[in-house]
Amino acid sequence: DKPEDPPAIAREKTTEWRIEAPEDLAISHPLVKRAAAAIRKASRESSKNRIVRWQDRYQAKLVKPGAGHLDIAVSKASVPRASRILQALLAAFERRGFAVRVTEKNETFVTVLGEAFQIALVERLKQVTVKHTYGTGVDLEPSGRLMLRIGSIYHNAGVSDSATRRIENSLNRFVVNLVRRALETKRERAIHAERLERWAIQDEENRLAQQQRDSEALRRRL
Repeated sequence: DKPEDPPAIAREKTTEWRIEAPEDLAISHPLVKRAAAAIRKASRESSKNRIVRWQDRYQAKLVKPGAGHLDIAVSKASVPRASRILQALLAAFERRGFAVRVTEKNETFVTVLGEAFQIALVERLKQVTVKHTYGTGVDLEPSGRLMLRIGSIYHNAGVSDSATRRIENSLNRFVVNLVRRALETKRERAIHAERLERWAIQDEENRLAQQQRDSEALRRRL
C-alpha cells in the first residue's frame, strides 16, 4: 500500500488550506509592500541612468528591489502579478508557522519545520530575433513566465509557469516541495548522525580491543 502523506503535506491537498492569489488580491504584507515600493523606486532610477555594463545587459531588463528586500527579479510589466503571488505565499507561510527573513544580500529564506531554504521569484528571459542594419541577431527579452525558485540556482524543486498552468495555481505544490525538502533534510541528518554514532562505537570497540591486546602482550613479556 502507498504510505500516507505526513500531515504537513496532506493538508495542502484540502480545500481548507488551498492558497489563492486572485487578480484583486490586496497587498498588505509588509515585506511585499516594501519590496514593491523599492522596485518602483529602482525602476525610476534606472530610467534616468541608461548606462548599463555589457555583462549586465540582460539582467538589467528585470527590476529588483535591492538589498534588504524580498528576492524578486521580474520585468516592470510583471511587478503587480509578482506582488500578488508573494502576498498569497507569505500569508500562507504565516498561517503555517513558516518564518520568513530577508538578508542584506537580497536573499530570502523561509524556515519550514525547522529547516531554512532560500527562495526567489524570478522571470525567465526568452530569445527573440532582432533586426539590425547589417542583418538579424538574437537577443533576450522578459518572457512574462515566472518561476518560484528553491535554492540559489535555476535547477530546483520550485514551480514555474507552463503552457497549461500558472504559478498562482501551484502555490500549494510549492509548499509541498518545501515540506518534502525539509523532511528529506531531517532524514539525511538523522542518517548522518546514526552513521557517526556507529563509527564512534566501532572506534571505541577497536580502541578497547587494541588496549586488551596491548595488555596481554605486556603480561607475556613480564
